[in-house]
Parts: sequence; structure tokens; C-alpha cells
Amino acid sequence: MTTYDRQQLAETILRDQAIAAVEQLVAEGLVPEKKLGRTQLKHLQQVARDRPDQVRPYARHQLEKIPTDKHKNHVGVDATVANFWQVVSGCVETSGNSDAWSLSQQAKAYFPAELNVLDQPLPNGASIEQRQQRNQLNKKKSEFLKDWDEWAVPAFFDFFCIEYLYRLKCRH
Repeated sequence: MTTYDRQQLAETILRDQAIAAVEQLVAEGLVPEKKLGRTQLKHLQQVARDRPDQVRPYARHQLEKIPTDKHKNHVGVDATVANFWQVVSGCVETSGNSDAWSLSQQAKAYFPAELNVLDQPLPNGASIEQRQQRNQLNKKKSEFLKDWDEWAVPAFFDFFCIEYLYRLKCRH
């Protein structure tokens, strides 16, 4: 994927999906106005930029810090903050629901064609050459996903945080 392709993807699909995620929060009334500050958003952007593979664990950690009642439910403003971090986590990677958009789903759409064979299991009695070829393809897949995370995750969360702050400002 060329730099131009990345830029086009970031400024179209990733931007649109970031705006859609924020619109979902706004439409459902899940915009935490008081408990979620600019500092947390800046930290989210920093984590996305410096350690993109850690965005989902960071969101989970933020969820764990939110107080819950005796039934493990978040209440009041804490519930909107919890929903915010759940949306952030879902934007990185969907779990179980393959219909929902996520950065990981989007990455699969841009896999090089040669990596599509990884969806199929190796035949029984595969030769050493077939296993080596599979290992090389798995290595290429890992490299592709690492490269994807290094540019797509920061781009998405830059748009997400900017749109979120814009929507907050418009509400006041």
C-alpha cells in the first residue's frame, strides 16, 4: 500500500468511520460531558500514536477504573463514560460481531490477495515446502497488520478525538 493510498484511506473511510462512531455516541446520548476530559482524549491519541496495539487494553483499563454498583453495572455519568470506552474498544477490534465495523475488519479488506489463502487450513500431510510457504505468508500477514496499526490506528483516533471535541463544543 503506497503512502498515497494510505492518505486516501485515512481521509475517506477512516475519517467517515470515526465520525460515525462519534455520531453513534451522540445519538444514543452517550457523550460524557463532565467525567471525560481533554487529558484522557490526548492520552488516547498518544497511545494510538505511540503504541497502537495497546489502544484496546488502554480502553479496557479505563473501563475497569470506573466505579460500578453491586451488580457490576455502571450508573449515571459513569455509564456514559463506560460506553465511550466500549465504543473505543469496538472501533479497534470487533469481538464476535462480524457485521460491526472496526479497524481490524477494515485491515482484512486491504489484505494482499496472496494472504487470503491463510483462511483455508493446510491439507493433511502438507509437505515441508507448503508449511514453509504458510509460515512465510503468516509472517507477511503479521508485518502487514503491524504496518496497518502503525498508520491507521493513529489516523482513525485523531479524527475520532477531533470530532468528539467538536461535538462537545457544539453542545455547549
